[in-house]
Amino acid sequence: MPKIVITDVPGLDGEYEFDMNFTYRDFRTIKQVSGVRANEVMDALQAGDLDIIIALAEIALRRAGKVHSVDELLDADASTGSITLDVSDMEAEENPPPLEPELRSNDERTSSGNGTNGVTEDSPETLIREGSGTPQQVSTSAHLTSTT
Repeated sequence: MPKIVITDVPGLDGEYEFDMNFTYRDFRTIKQVSGVRANEVMDALQAGDLDIIIALAEIALRRAGKVHSVDELLDADASTGSITLDVSDMEAEENPPPLEPELRSNDERTSSGNGTNGVTEDSPETLIREGSGTPQQVSTSAHLTSTT
């Protein structure tokens, strides 16, 4: 599950799990704080829009029952990346490790290729990692960072 990570913001520091299932109130908060419309949220995240991060932090804090003002978030030091959206857990869920090849009853690996005289060689596995387009971490300092 994604999380909002806040550091160096007095009284608000911590990690807040963030469910990306938005309510109408959430979308209104996003629009009021960032100016981003509901169908543009993912594009704004991928573009590293700073205001969308503030809006998501606002929602996460409200959901966690933290008393605060949006001004506290807006006054956070952007150069240190003190407010970040960490989606590395989502990335891991979307790209599970490859499955082991099936074993036959005589413990030989199954092969979809042509065998020669009953002798097969294992070829090195190649893992092609296709990204979802979702950054692993977006911060208020406009840097995308990977935690993997």
